[in-house]
Amino acid sequence: MPLLNQEQASRLFSVLNFGRESPLESVSSAFSRAFAPTEVVKALTSLLLLLKERTVLNLPERLAAHFLLWQAGRDLPQSANPFGPALVETACDACLPIAERAFVLHLLSGAVTEQVSQQSPIGYLQKFAGQPVLQLPPAQSIQQQFLHPIAGKLGKNLALANQNGKKDSPQAKVGASSQTALKLPLLRPAPPVLKPFAGEVQWLHPAISIDLLWDNSLSSSNEASQTGILQGLLQQALTGPLLPAQQQQVLEQLQANPKRVFSCGLTPQRLPDLVELNPSVAIETLLRLMHSSQVSEYLGVLVTMNLSLHSMEVVNRLTTAVDLPTEFVHLYISNCIQSCESAKDKYMQNRLVRLVCVFLQSLIRNKIINVQDLFLEVQAFCIEFSRIREAAGLFRLLKALESGSKTYPERAGDAGAGSRSQGPSA
Repeated sequence: MPLLNQEQASRLFSVLNFGRESPLESVSSAFSRAFAPTEVVKALTSLLLLLKERTVLNLPERLAAHFLLWQAGRDLPQSANPFGPALVETACDACLPIAERAFVLHLLSGAVTEQVSQQSPIGYLQKFAGQPVLQLPPAQSIQQQFLHPIAGKLGKNLALANQNGKKDSPQAKVGASSQTALKLPLLRPAPPVLKPFAGEVQWLHPAISIDLLWDNSLSSSNEASQTGILQGLLQQALTGPLLPAQQQQVLEQLQANPKRVFSCGLTPQRLPDLVELNPSVAIETLLRLMHSSQVSEYLGVLVTMNLSLHSMEVVNRLTTAVDLPTEFVHLYISNCIQSCESAKDKYMQNRLVRLVCVFLQSLIRNKIINVQDLFLEVQAFCIEFSRIREAAGLFRLLKALESGSKTYPERAGDAGAGSRSQGPSA
């Protein structure tokens, strides 16, 4: 049987809330006004479910709910009351408050006078609290007095109604409602399994191939040992400079199998250590990572790391070997300029400015960057550090490019910008 919808449930809770401080007789009238005759059975069934969950309703609301259940079956014979077993179960439950059990026993006994009907649930509880402690009869005695006669007479009445064919009689209707609303449905045997069609068997049990495809190059013991050697060399490269022979060994390992770079143990967080200690190894490692999906993480770390000769050497070599993203190159140049401007030590600032100027001249002469994209920023940088000869040389280069000159001015500076394959040096 379907329960109440949201609007009907709201009406039911409004009636229970109203019934806390209102006479029980008024609660019954409010319930009759709130629900149409076709909705009464669903509303009473919902009350039973609410009473089962003891934390939903407070004690005055539970008394009002018990009264409504009793009121619904008051005009029926005791044996035909479909809510009698639920009320008896409440009266026998020792876990419930004694005031609630006493109230239900009072309803079951049929001694509900007009004085009781005029009381509110809260008034009844206050009056009950002022009385001496009441000793209720044991549960077995309550069941023998109320439950057993109800079950026996209800079954007898249902049998007589079915035999006489009086399906529309009040007792038959009440009995049917109690069977569907209050009793669990009878267990029925499972339906027989239908024979499957020939096509269904193949669909239900498809043939799935579980053959594994092995990569022999990765599973061989020789490959595992070579990867272990590369891992050891890189771990050593993260703690100190490698010897030229060791650097050559790393290069040979990566050239033999570029995929080894993914299992060598180098993470983006350790890249700055590798760049500062072994820039040539860092260059070869990044070149193998350039076409992977992880390269953006490594480039992001390279942009944000502290400016140094080795970091610029790595970036310069990368720009000459592969096409780096334009956004990365611009962001790295901006970071270089900001590092020069924020340097506190005068000597270190002058040194960084010379390195950056040589680095920018190398990028411009090799046509790796379009100077127009960073013209204003680089020009302001040159003007700010115009006292340094390399900055003045870079400024003349910018002016030559701006005027459309085909020849570049002579390179200036102690560090000197190398060819396309040579980065800044100090």
